[in-house]
Amino acid sequence: YYYNYIRQNIYLPILSSDGSKVAFNVWCVDSGSYHDDGYDCMHEDQIDWYKETAAELKAANGGEVVPSMMFQHIIVKEIYEALDKNEDGKWVLPEGAVGEMDEDPCPAQYTNGQFDAMLEVGDVLAVYSGHDHTNTFVVNYKGIDIINTPGIGFNSYDNDNVGSRVIVLDENDIENYETYCLEYFDVYAEDDEVAKNLYLAYSDTTD
Repeated sequence: YYYNYIRQNIYLPILSSDGSKVAFNVWCVDSGSYHDDGYDCMHEDQIDWYKETAAELKAANGGEVVPSMMFQHIIVKEIYEALDKNEDGKWVLPEGAVGEMDEDPCPAQYTNGQFDAMLEVGDVLAVYSGHDHTNTFVVNYKGIDIINTPGIGFNSYDNDNVGSRVIVLDENDIENYETYCLEYFDVYAEDDEVAKNLYLAYSDTTD
């Protein structure tokens, strides 16, 4: 893997099965913690690094964009452009979205242009976030999937849907990737008394 020491941004190129080229790329970027009175987001120097590195990957790939996914902690601000409101004024997932939104997303209150940069470069199929522990949705906005994954451990708030996200890639059909959340009782049967007792003992769920 390759480091950028500005804020510990990493990209992980994945070779094709025959090893002849980079078939896919994974961006892992530091979206920070807090900024002023809210959450942080990618900074301009990080976005510059992303664009420059993506251009290098493209050049090494014969001028073709290397498809990729981006992973970060805090969700992009554009999620609110992708959501709808119901008749009560509550934010809801738009038609075609999958998963659940059990709390309003909590992005930064400002943006340095990360989403616009991803649209400009044209390599990112999906941008993944955690941060909002109870959300499990996939929402497409301007051709990019905005995806939230729930908390995986029992040390976070609201553990009813604690789990991890699985991503399945086919190098012959990269853009039609598969992703889904694998929750606790998808792995352990609900009639497994040991698993159920461990869940009740270590989670803070009230169910």
